Amino acid sequence: MEPRHPLERIRAWAAGELAPDERLRFERDLASDPELAQLAHAYRDVHALTALDEGVPDCAASLENIERRMSPTRPWRRVAALAAGILVLASAALVSRGLFRSEPELGPLEPVTLASIPLEVDPDRYIEALPIPATLASFHPVREEGIQWIHELDEAREIAWLTNRPLLVFARYEVCPVADRLRKTTLIDDRVLALAEECVPCEVDIEGFLPDDTKKMLAYGYPFFELQEGKGTVISNFSGDYPGDVGAWNFHEVLREGLDDRKDGTSPIPWSLSRDLADLHARARAGEEEGRFGDARRFYEELVASGTSGGFVESGQRGILRIALAARDVLIEVRTLALADLDAAEDELAAALERFRGTPHANDIEGVLRCIQTRHEFPPLDWSS
Repeated sequence: MEPRHPLERIRAWAAGELAPDERLRFERDLASDPELAQLAHAYRDVHALTALDEGVPDCAASLENIERRMSPTRPWRRVAALAAGILVLASAALVSRGLFRSEPELGPLEPVTLASIPLEVDPDRYIEALPIPATLASFHPVREEGIQWIHELDEAREIAWLTNRPLLVFARYEVCPVADRLRKTTLIDDRVLALAEECVPCEVDIEGFLPDDTKKMLAYGYPFFELQEGKGTVISNFSGDYPGDVGAWNFHEVLREGLDDRKDGTSPIPWSLSRDLADLHARARAGEEEGRFGDARRFYEELVASGTSGGFVESGQRGILRIALAARDVLIEVRTLALADLDAAEDELAAALERFRGTPHANDIEGVLRCIQTRHEFPPLDWSS
């Protein structure tokens, strides 16, 4: 039998006692009557919170007794009055059971001190990623078939700078019998190959340069050979020394003298280590670009710890600084977002925390996130450290 009183229907619905068809009709009534829906959901919440423990006797009051004392007019007002009475009684029950407790008064919101995230960066410090060619990770200057010439001058210079080695530039015309004969004879001599291991060999088409540059190069003689530092400083030029007879030109002696003229004073990085560091840099860059900052930071730290004299250490230092600035940007963006949508700001910061796991910046981010979760506002930031 269906409960005849509206509040009895609410009670039976909250208690799960309605038959399926009656529950369906009642929930349609809720959907069409916002006041009834509000009352029903309030009753359900109170019903759940004030469920009696076992052994507690039922209340002697009944809805029928209460109803007889109320005015017969305007039944929904009677229902509302009954609900109000129930909510008052329920509130008293909640207080008596200790479910309503006053929150301790919170003190002023203290700043979160950031231990590892910088606010500003010295403008003289460059943070762009260094151009470390991907080819370096597998580069060998000499293989069984001879010298492995690089054909891009900029790429060769980058490798020379990174590995702290001289650049051997061989500039020739693309169609040149003399240059072809040199490659097939002089430049495959075992003594030349042994010295080429100390260099970054680069063969370029002389016609690919601007006319004025070509003219300057040819002024030294042809074919053009020059040893340079990675930044372009000339160590030795021995163009035009070719006597016309391959057998009469002791190229290995000329190259050896040029290498001996190098006054850099630092040792080249072994090729095997250079390849390993180039691979490490590639993995660090991939981690940084994919938001795996913990992995990226660890790889950059390994580059710094290598202690090499080339550009790998600087590359690691720049990467570490870029990650710190990425963490700073997150805090600044979330602080702005929190002004309009604190929940969205909290979600964004929680996602950032996962990206920065494994870096020292995760602790700073977590401190700000904890404050948002407990104090429901974005805290002031202390950048002093």
